[in-house]
Order: sequence, then structure tokens, then C-alpha cells
Amino acid sequence: MPTRSNDDLDQVVFERLQENPVFSALGEQVIRGLVESAKVETFPPDAILIQQGEEGDFAFLILEGTVSVELELPSGTAEIAVVEAGGIVGEMSVFSNSVRSATVRATDEITSARLERAVIRDFVEEHPDAALGIISELGNRLQEINRPLASLTHAAEALQKDEFKPELLESLKSEAGRFKHFAYVFEGMANEITAKMRLRQEMQMAQGIQEAFLPSAFASLPHPERYDIHAEMIAAKHVGGDFYDYFAIGEDRLGIVIGDVSGKGVPAALFMAASRTVVKTTALLELPPAECLARVNATIAEENEEMMFVTLFYGVADLKTGRFRYCNAGHNAGFVLDGTETPHMLPPTGAAIGMSEKMEYEEAEVTITPGQTLFLYTDGVTEAVDGDNNQFGEDRLGKLLISYSKLPPDELVRLIQQQVEEYATGLDRFDDTTCLAFTFHSVD
Repeated sequence: MPTRSNDDLDQVVFERLQENPVFSALGEQVIRGLVESAKVETFPPDAILIQQGEEGDFAFLILEGTVSVELELPSGTAEIAVVEAGGIVGEMSVFSNSVRSATVRATDEITSARLERAVIRDFVEEHPDAALGIISELGNRLQEINRPLASLTHAAEALQKDEFKPELLESLKSEAGRFKHFAYVFEGMANEITAKMRLRQEMQMAQGIQEAFLPSAFASLPHPERYDIHAEMIAAKHVGGDFYDYFAIGEDRLGIVIGDVSGKGVPAALFMAASRTVVKTTALLELPPAECLARVNATIAEENEEMMFVTLFYGVADLKTGRFRYCNAGHNAGFVLDGTETPHMLPPTGAAIGMSEKMEYEEAEVTITPGQTLFLYTDGVTEAVDGDNNQFGEDRLGKLLISYSKLPPDELVRLIQQQVEEYATGLDRFDDTTCLAFTFHSVD
């Protein structure tokens, strides 16, 4: 590999960042500051640059060489992208405070520039307009996956119905070349379209994507002595698009999110991953919940040709006072449990995200006093059916919540999931079931 001077490398890093759609939004001044702080590192072939599941506090700009982006599944490792010189890997974790969703491995000898999250965050705080540019680019990435999502949806439906047509195969083959980041999925489906085993492999991939975007350790959250929080998602046989998240907003507030994407399988999991990233990145701007979801909706709805949507409940808990401000975008009503026979309900305050760009959302507020619990869930809970096709229902859930209202969050969630499992014993689940409970303990 040819030797370059430090000035030459700095210029290469600067040019590559300017060419990158996400970082170009930061502007020349910020980019030059990033160049000064970037550390150039080299890696031999087969070296691991990023490990799936680890905390993500840096990104790599690939200066020379090629890397493979791999998703580690119970059934093995799947290559989902190849990134060449000029590409950036790891930036999603940097901007959303999430764990790594995939492993990045050197294909050949690599020269890279390491970009630290702390440095990027400092520059964004000094130049807040740049954050809006980043959110806009994340929205563009979401738009770019709409067409491959449509092809994946049609292929998944064909697999389920055993109805395969020649034009479907041709569509998959042509899309594989056009959308290189989904090459593994498209080529695999085209090559094994008649095998039901392929469907099971895709469901494992979707579940892997889904689980990779769940929040990391509770210990990293602010003031853990003031509250308990616990959530659990049980994926359905055909894997839907449920997700949840909780994260620090400043020093004394906690953001809480639960969502449910329309559809099943890989398309829902990919749409979920993109939606979750846009939500968290926007929430970290510390906007009021209604304004936050209005921006999220505008980003996701733009050019959403396939009309996928996500119901979403987003709230911000003040850990000093118990004040809870929230916006419910078409999601199931939440509950505040206080041990009485009439839990306080938190109904929708707006429509689901992604259906139309120009949607208005209203904000509501409730005070969660010490000892009270916020309970959120997805419709896989109430729509679970028994052998006679009777739904679990909201009434049954409400009565259980009254009975369990004084339990700690982990026990409350575990028992609700257990009741749903027993109700649907012997039947395949066709929707994820997700529950989240937050109990407030003290105020200043």
C-alpha cells in the first residue's frame, strides 16, 4: 500500500467525509474539526473492526480497502453489505447510542480513520443545525429501502402461499444488482424461492435485526435508584416489527418508546430498524414529544410508496418530579397503575407514523407519583387468540393489570407474557408480544 504524508491523509479524510451523505450535512467547518481529531488506523485482512452487540462509541471511514458487513444469526453468519473506500461503517450507533447491529470484517488490508462519538457530539452541540441535516439524511436512507422492501414483501407472500411466478424471480434478480445493500437477501430468495427452508432462514434474520436494536444495559441510564424499568418482547413465528427503547435525555429525564410496525418478516424488521433510529436521533434533540413525533413522521412518510406505517408511543419522564409528557401516535392506550380499580389510561393523541407527511400531533401529560407504574404494550398481547379464535382482549388485560399493579416491573411483565402464552397454548403466534413497565420510586 503506498505511503502517504499526514497532510495527504488529512485531505483524503476530508474529501471522503464531504462525499458521505450523513457527514456532509455537518458542513465544512465541522468536518475539518473531525479531520483534526481522527486517528488513522490500519487492519490486516480478516480483522474485526466492529463486533455485533458491543457498545458503539466510534465509526470508521474506510480510506483504502474493502470491508464486509455481517449479521450473526443462530443459523450462521450472513453478509448483508460490502463497503468500499469512501464508505463509513458504525455511524448509526454513534448517532443513536445503540449497540452494534452487525459485525464489520476487513476483506483485505484496510486503512481507516477512526471518528469518536464524543468528538462528533461536541461538534453537533456547537452546530445544532447540523443535527437536522443528519436526521434528513437518515430519512433519505429510509426512503431508499422502500422499493427493495416492496420486492421482499411480494416474495415473502409468495413463499407463504407457494405461489411463485417467473416475473417474481426476474424482479428479485434485477433488484439484487440495483440495491447492493440487500444483495444477500435478494440473491438468496431468487436462488431458493421454492424452498420453505428459506423462509425460516429469513425469519431468523428478521429476528436477529429486531433483537439487535433493543436497548442495552440498564446501568447506563440516569438515576437508576429513582425507578425500575423492564421490557420484554417475544417474537412471533413470522416476526413482526415490535420494538421498544429507553434512553437518557440530559441528566434528569428518561425517554421511553414502544412501537409496532405494520407487516411481518424481513420488511417489517428493516422498517423497524430504520424507524427506531430516526425516532431516537430526533428524541436526543430534546424536543417536546409532539414536535418530536411530527418530525419523525415527516421524515418517514416522505416518499413512503409502500405505505408501511408504525404505531408509536413516546414519552419523557422527569426523574426529579415524576412529570410524564407523552405523545401516542395511533398506538394502544398506555396505563398508569396506582393500585385502584380504575387505572388511568393514556389514549392516542395522533395518527400512526408514516401515513401522511403533514400530520399534527398533540401532547398530553400525567404525573407518575412514587409507587405508581406506567405499563405499555403492543397489540400482539390483546389480539392473541385461543383455540376458538377468541381474542385475549383489553378487558382481560385490564383486570390482570389491576391484580398485578403492585408488582415490580420485571414480575409484572413476566406474568402478563405468561398469561398470554397460556391463553394461546398450542397455537402459533402471528404477532410479536411486547410489554414495558416503568415504576417511579422517588422525587427530589
